[in-house]
Amino acid sequence: LPDLSWLEAYRTASPNFGLERMERLLELRGNPHLRLPVIHIAGTNGKGSTIAHLRQLLEVRALRVGTFTSPYLVSYNEQIAINGNAISDQDLQRLLSLYQDLLAQHAMQGVTEFEIVTTLAYDYFVQQQVDVAIIEVGMGGLLDSTNVCQPLLTAITTVGLDHVALLGDSLEAIAEQKAGIIKLGVPIVTGRLEPEALAVVEQKAAEKDAPLFSWSQDYQVEHQESEEGECFSFSNAYRAKDSYQTALMGLHQADNAGLAIQLCDLYCQSKQLPLLTKEQVGAALLATSWPGRMEQISHQPRILLDGAHN
Repeated sequence: LPDLSWLEAYRTASPNFGLERMERLLELRGNPHLRLPVIHIAGTNGKGSTIAHLRQLLEVRALRVGTFTSPYLVSYNEQIAINGNAISDQDLQRLLSLYQDLLAQHAMQGVTEFEIVTTLAYDYFVQQQVDVAIIEVGMGGLLDSTNVCQPLLTAITTVGLDHVALLGDSLEAIAEQKAGIIKLGVPIVTGRLEPEALAVVEQKAAEKDAPLFSWSQDYQVEHQESEEGECFSFSNAYRAKDSYQTALMGLHQADNAGLAIQLCDLYCQSKQLPLLTKEQVGAALLATSWPGRMEQISHQPRILLDGAHN
């Protein structure tokens, strides 16, 4: 198993916001984050599920899709995966040793474990020549360690009152932090946001000249009654209204799946790839799994596992 013990010295109760340490670490590794096609995803809830759906959709195009997600459920390695396969113990150990040596040679004040792991993920994805990396924001957005990338697309899933001590105590303040991932001219897709949060995102998108695709305005998701998983209708500029079903349970999963379809369509369009057919989208959504989130592990009796982290 990889030796994680030395990382404990870098573990902090709350993030040490700011990007200067990340930029220094990445610079020491030849700036891998600038050679990586990234889809960057922020949001209070729904980030992981949106990423799980999006990965399945992109894999239909036979792409190598890296995912950086947190926290992990079972093994540390899960945070960094390609096409759903977690980084191997050998690769993780090799990179951890490299970073341990790097930090021994270059004293850096205030570096955190999350910053090290984020840098390591960017590094690994470039080494593995992924076609695209879906990167999940750790907390907030503007000052989050992941926010050094130059993404192809960005998304904000939801904005709610979480981590108020660090991000601010109103939806506007938290939206301001999350909107910090919006980059100059880079399309931003939003999930189901409260009007006051959406207003902040709209303003930031306008400032950055970033094309904005928002839930219900630029793509439509309507939940439909169903027994297994969640059924919903979806339409956007490329797709007529049609019914879909995701394997994930919970009303919110229709929104997460819809956001993922919109992101996939925009990605394919930007790369001149054919859009997925309705059948391909349907199969990918049904193949999606995201353990520990309303996960049904038994039918008789009905038993659900849910992390409900906030």
